[in-house]
Amino acid sequence: MSKTRTGKTTRTRRPKPAATTTRPTPTPALPVRPVTPDFITVQQMTAAYTARLADLPHIPVTAWTPQPDGTLRAHLHDGTHLIHTPTGPTPFRALTPCPAGAHHDNPITTGHDLHGIQNLVATCTARHGRHRIHPLATAVRLAEDTQPLDSTDLSNDQPKEHPHP
Repeated sequence: MSKTRTGKTTRTRRPKPAATTTRPTPTPALPVRPVTPDFITVQQMTAAYTARLADLPHIPVTAWTPQPDGTLRAHLHDGTHLIHTPTGPTPFRALTPCPAGAHHDNPITTGHDLHGIQNLVATCTARHGRHRIHPLATAVRLAEDTQPLDSTDLSNDQPKEHPHP
């Protein structure tokens, strides 16, 4: 406070603080759900535990994927699909691929059953009804069932005329 010439006291003004531009702090982005969840369900734990009790190959708990029909499915390295049905008469079914291109569906209860079915299906030669396109490795094994191709049949083909514009 200071006095003026007339003897009155006045207040001295303080300078206004400089205007600072404060930027709002950005809100953190919402977390994105990972493709492979970090959590497991009770059904996955039950399937993995039941598979270990049945002496099936070791399959991690997170490898058992729930299906819309209430079953759980796991894939083995040889292409076999194990399906766990908690309420079914047999707890597991094996969908085993055969050399002819089909999948054999068999109920299994032990690892010995699974190994026996895989050996049986590996020797399958049935055509399974419809014609299938085989991978090259399978086609080479099945090449003995094909007819030899005569190159004279190919050389007798006449080229087709194409219309000119």
